[in-house]
Amino acid sequence: MCESFNWAILEHREKPIITLLESIKHYITKRMTSHKKLLHGYTRSICPKIQLVIEKNKKQAQGKWDLSGILCCHVIVCIWNIKKKPEDYVTACYRKSTFMDTYSNTVYSTNGLQLWPVDDLSIMAPPMMRRAIRRPKD
Repeated sequence: MCESFNWAILEHREKPIITLLESIKHYITKRMTSHKKLLHGYTRSICPKIQLVIEKNKKQAQGKWDLSGILCCHVIVCIWNIKKKPEDYVTACYRKSTFMDTYSNTVYSTNGLQLWPVDDLSIMAPPMMRRAIRRPKD
């Protein structure tokens, strides 16, 4: 997840901090809106990508068990043998309700720089550079 976020802000990383933060806010707002729209009309209880993996595993004769929380074909067959639905055994993080809870927050717009409150405090200075213990001087 960190790699995909770093990729998303790659073009803005060298910009000043205010521009960087505004770009990140714009990216997050756009992403949250698109994800909300994606699942707005979706009726199943499991997220679409995970549902596709489960459907593929239902058709596939061979597979492997891993710790991802997505059912492999062997587990699906065992669940069918006890007359249950495989969708009931998918980890909670892959459910539509969890996904919608994650993207239910709203990122509100901020006022422009000219509308920010002005304070009487002095301008913040960078921290003092100190030489580490037992390090040669530069």
